[in-house]
Amino acid sequence: MALDGFFGVSFDTMFTNNMPNLNASCTQWGVPDDSQQEIADVQNGIQQIANDTGVDASYILAIMRRGESRLRPRSDNKLGSKESWPDA
Repeated sequence: MALDGFFGVSFDTMFTNNMPNLNASCTQWGVPDDSQQEIADVQNGIQQIANDTGVDASYILAIMRRGESRLRPRSDNKLGSKESWPDA
């Protein structure tokens, strides 16, 4: 019996299940939540990397989500963070 996705759950289901966190996880840190475009870009990027490498998209998402509940990880060190970029 073949599993659907790395964890027996499809990538689309896994991504959909993470949407509440992606949509509302940044305001607690005083920064804007991830935009719908950022979320779509990450979803598409994961699928592209999975296609290019043969690594299951569900596994890539799980690794990404392991450390952060949002797409733009918080940094206490502003050096090199997006907030320190001139046109951020």
